[in-house]
This record gives sequence, C-alpha cells and structure tokens, in this order.
Amino acid sequence: GTLARNYLTKRKVQAAEIQQFGLGYSPSTGNELMRAMEHEGVSTQQLLATGLVTQDERGQIREMFRGRLMFAIRNVGGEIVGFAGRSLDDSPPKYINSPQTDLFDKGKLLYGLDLAKDMLANEGMAVIVEGYMDVITAHKYGYRNVIASMGTSLTESQVNLLKQRAKIIILALDPDNAGQEATLRSLEDSWKVFGKSGMGQKGAMTLFQAPSVLDTLRIALLPEGKDPDTLINEDPMAWYKLIHSAVPVIDYLFDVLPARNPTTGSQEK
Repeated sequence: GTLARNYLTKRKVQAAEIQQFGLGYSPSTGNELMRAMEHEGVSTQQLLATGLVTQDERGQIREMFRGRLMFAIRNVGGEIVGFAGRSLDDSPPKYINSPQTDLFDKGKLLYGLDLAKDMLANEGMAVIVEGYMDVITAHKYGYRNVIASMGTSLTESQVNLLKQRAKIIILALDPDNAGQEATLRSLEDSWKVFGKSGMGQKGAMTLFQAPSVLDTLRIALLPEGKDPDTLINEDPMAWYKLIHSAVPVIDYLFDVLPARNPTTGSQEK
C-alpha cells in the first residue's frame, strides 16, 4: 500500500480520515482479492454478483480494481455497497466505480451522507460537491455537512434523499462554462426548476411552481481554477465564507441565463 499512502500524504489526508472513510489499496497483481475471498469461503459467483470481479467471453475471471486507491461507498445506513478506485499514475480512466448491482446504484447514493446525516439534522444545511477528495478534506476541517454527487449531475433520487434531510441545499460549483452547463442541466432534469418550456427554447421560460425548491436551493461559485479540496486545504475560512455567501437559485439564474438567451426583446426579458 505504499503507493496509496504516498498519494494520500501528498493530498494531505491523514490517518484519521483514512480510517473514517475506509480508504485502501487494490494491489496491481489482480488476484489478491480472489485469494482472500476464497480463504473466507466466498464463491466466484458471489464475487461476480458484487461486480468486484468480471468474467470475459472466454470465461476468464479478473478483478475489477487493480493498482488503485480505493474508496468505500456506503449507503445512508453506513453499509458498504460498492467501491470507487482512483488511478495512482493518472492513467485513464482516472476513476472507475463498481458496476450497478442489486446493492450499488450510483444514482441513488451520495458519498459521505452516512457521515453527514447527523450534522444535516442539526444544522439543516447540506453542501454538495463533485468529488470524493472534496468530501474527505471538508470533513477533516470540520465541515461535516459536505456530500458528493460522485462526479455526476444530481439525480431525482439523490435530490429526494437530500430534501428529506436538509432545509437548505447548497451546490458548490465550478464557475466555468462547462460547470454552468452541468448546473443548468441538473436544475432542469433533477430539481425540476424549469417548466415545460424549458430553458433551451426561445421565448418565455417557466419556473417550477413549487416555491419550496426555489427557497431551498442555493448556489456557491468556486474561485476560478479551485476545487473544494484545494480551496479548503489552502484556506479553510475561505470555504466558510464561500458557503455562507451562496445565493438563492433564482438570483443565480438571473445572472447566467441572459448570456444564453439574449434579452433583446420584451419576451426574452
């Protein structure tokens, strides 16, 4: 595990976070897991069902994760239901996840929710970021209401998980064009902020009628070129200020939508 430990040291992750989040290493040999599970009496068919090993058309069995930093992914009850593995030499793909199984459905899980749920109940505020390392660093500095969407736009299932537990939900977003596009897609697809006319068509845009969404959702824009992990490690108070200056989603939309829909006429305005 030296490679993984060295990487985590470089990323300023300490022993407490390694233990708390269940970080580990998958050896590059590609047979350590199968050997260990055989010793525990776990069958190949059981391993195949977990997605931790795969079988090709020739019937050859191989381990899913090899030579990667491992992140245990838990459900809201704290049970491990899948894994993510990060490349340690930056060879693509940078991250791989367990395939979808009876236990693991990425669109219905939020990384860190099992550790954040008590804080959400106390504070009523959830902060959503993209990456695993963002969550780990935030929790290290005491920001235990931070959860990750695991690099994808939020799904309706994830939104429902959040709305059950928090009165205010803050999306901490990359300010570049790609980040804004992803945000607007998420607002349209998952949060249902927009009505049937949508935001991609010319003419009037209809906002979702339920005021609860507009009251609940806020947007915090990260500094250019900074992700939450970098920002918090450099200046933990900068993160506090960023989150507490988050704007209501309606204010965010008034800022970004005119660039997409030039207000040249009364209808566009």
